[in-house]
Amino acid sequence: MSDEERIRFKCDACNQTLKAKMKHTGRSFNCPHCSAKIRVPKLEGQKSEADDSGLPVDSQPPASDKQGSPKIKSVKPKSRDRSTVILKQSPPAKEKQKRSARKLGVEFEPDVSERELEQLIQWAKQNRKERIKAATDKFQAIVSEITPIEWMEEMVVRRYSGLLILFDEDEMEDNADQASQANPRLFTTEDLSPETIERLLEQLPQIFVRDEEGKFSVRQSTLATYQFDDDED
Repeated sequence: MSDEERIRFKCDACNQTLKAKMKHTGRSFNCPHCSAKIRVPKLEGQKSEADDSGLPVDSQPPASDKQGSPKIKSVKPKSRDRSTVILKQSPPAKEKQKRSARKLGVEFEPDVSERELEQLIQWAKQNRKERIKAATDKFQAIVSEITPIEWMEEMVVRRYSGLLILFDEDEMEDNADQASQANPRLFTTEDLSPETIERLLEQLPQIFVRDEEGKFSVRQSTLATYQFDDDED
């Protein structure tokens, strides 16, 4: 039988009758009707040939599929979850770093490492950016979006205590003499008790002083003042 002669066979997927030249026996190709992967059957006694993919063609089942042959299961390597964070040994976090974390509202263990706390700080900063990303300016975001109560709550997160006193502009009428007649609105951080608030208000005249230009400024104190993180060595 010459290579130009053709053999007939059927596609197992669509049952269509196909023809192929003898020289293509044992080779695989896509069915022109259903595109299924099929192989031209090989005649008895014909040697194996390489198919279109370059793999040897064999009408016999693979050795692993023969009866009595052990089946080998492929083991896929375990993949680590992307959210898993592996922290190598790192020195304990310093007090300066812990103060910065507290101002961002980060909670951590007393023996937290420097690397782990830095990661928590970065996450907290990113979270804060996302909260105000709609505003092009941080001050604009605070003024346009936050309420006085929310502002005082944010101050507690940043480890600040204080009072916020607001007056109605219409009641003030741009006249200092009207200040005593205006109704102030007082907002405080939740950590201040009524007694502490009263004591702070009593201290206001002693805290502020009018300078030579008539402007109010904070009176200089001989007591130790709080050092910001950026001012530390």
